[in-house]
Amino acid sequence: MKEFKLSVLASTWGKHGDRWMLGGYHDGLAVEAIIKRTGTIEGLAGIELIHPQQINRDNYRAIAKLVSDCGLELCSIANSISSRREYTQGSLTARDPQVRQQAIDSVRAGLDIAAELGVKRTNLWLGREGYDYPFQIDYAECWDLLIDALRQCAAHQPNVQICIEYKLRDPRTHLFASTASRTLRLIDQVGAANLGVLMDTGHTLYAYENIADTIIEVQRAGKLFHFHLNDNHRLADDDMVVGSIHFFEFIEALFWLVRVGYDGWISFDPHPLCEDETRSVEESLRFVQGTLALLDRVGCDTIGALLKNRQAMDVYRLLQKDLFRM
Repeated sequence: MKEFKLSVLASTWGKHGDRWMLGGYHDGLAVEAIIKRTGTIEGLAGIELIHPQQINRDNYRAIAKLVSDCGLELCSIANSISSRREYTQGSLTARDPQVRQQAIDSVRAGLDIAAELGVKRTNLWLGREGYDYPFQIDYAECWDLLIDALRQCAAHQPNVQICIEYKLRDPRTHLFASTASRTLRLIDQVGAANLGVLMDTGHTLYAYENIADTIIEVQRAGKLFHFHLNDNHRLADDDMVVGSIHFFEFIEALFWLVRVGYDGWISFDPHPLCEDETRSVEESLRFVQGTLALLDRVGCDTIGALLKNRQAMDVYRLLQKDLFRM
């Protein structure tokens, strides 16, 4: 059976507030407690931490030691430049040169920590690089600012990957890195070898993309650097348990990750509101493990051969025969 390197985002155990529950649905755990909790979940080999909130220049050595002591690998560091009030009008696209430089320096600091710890990748969600209204911004100016900032960041630590996590919208109604195709065009214009795509399946569904098709699009460009798993109803970024809504689409996605030989990390990224955080991760993990076992039993080569017929019912019958014993 194909084995992927599985990890989890530390933000899973956050407070998870919304505009009706500003204080959050959970108490939230300190980063040390999150790392220890992650270490108890069988099947997880890694964890992703957020810079500078959870890992920073003051604590990174102690945090890295704790991660190792818990039998885990720090597989990625997420650079947060979307959650501070001064970034309301953009971070890497801010017109205020001091605000923009602060965002660039923050990304560089996260890259430095990753380089010192031997972490090969960082995540970058551009949640403030966008707009809400017609005539609100100069689009050309913002694209120029964004491309220039990403070039500066990528050149700072060229041996550390920067994985852009695209998203259709939220918190702005329109984001520049909104879809896989737009993000690939952005990366192409930046022209840095260490700049690639972080595919978050929830964001892919939210953008009404097909997960498997998008895997092929990004992989063919040589830019499939990292992968996040969660589910939703396509109307919002619900960050639900993997496979709970789009059952067959996730089976197809994992089939294609196997077929293309993806050997990077897969990180679970649920943000449970009413559910237990740890169980949300465990059930997501079981879905992935169960799907890989299913693919092993029925055979990826067998599925691949059936695809030549372009008859979806052939594959459904094969999978259902195994799943439902009928």
